[in-house]
Parts: sequence; structure tokens; C-alpha cells
Amino acid sequence: MSRAPAVRSLILPGLLSLGVLAMLITLGNWQMQRLSWKENLIETASKRVKETPQRLPASAESLSLELQKEEYRPYIAEGRFLHQHEVQVYTVLSDAKGAYSGAGYCV
Repeated sequence: MSRAPAVRSLILPGLLSLGVLAMLITLGNWQMQRLSWKENLIETASKRVKETPQRLPASAESLSLELQKEEYRPYIAEGRFLHQHEVQVYTVLSDAKGAYSGAGYCV
């Protein structure tokens, strides 16, 4: 008779352990899928940045660009800086040893 209550007291921890195990297996599989996606992204980016730079299309043509096919590709852009639309954002860079440190503005 003393054996039945001991078994019953282990049912809940056993079920909880199985639930946690299932969750950990699911998270591990998700991490492996994410690793595969990340490796493909790094490979694609590494190949595309080495391509010959292209001219940017006209603004009307740029609407038809598929951004995923154009990511990480080098482009050549020409234009004029419009100072009247300039925005200055004050910032303080915290790395005192870096080349760009201290207070300043991002334009």
C-alpha cells in the first residue's frame, strides 16, 4: 500500500519533465534552422559585396526592384546634398579610445 502514493507523487514531476524536454527539443530544432538561415545569409552577402558596382536605377524604376535580390549589392550613386533638408542629431559616443569619440552631431 505504501508504494501507490509514492508512484502518484512522481506522476506530476514526470509529466512536467516530459513537457520541458519537448520544449527544449523544439527550441534546439529552431536554433538549428536559424543557424542554417544565418549561414545562407552570410554566404549570400559575402558573394554579393564582391560584385561589380552598378548604377542606381532611376527613382521610377526603383519601385520595381525586389529588395531581397538587391540586398548587399554595391551601387554607385550620384547626387547633390541639399543642406536645407539637413538634420543634426546631437550624440555622445562613449568609447573614449575610438577614432570617433566624445560629443558631436550625426548629420
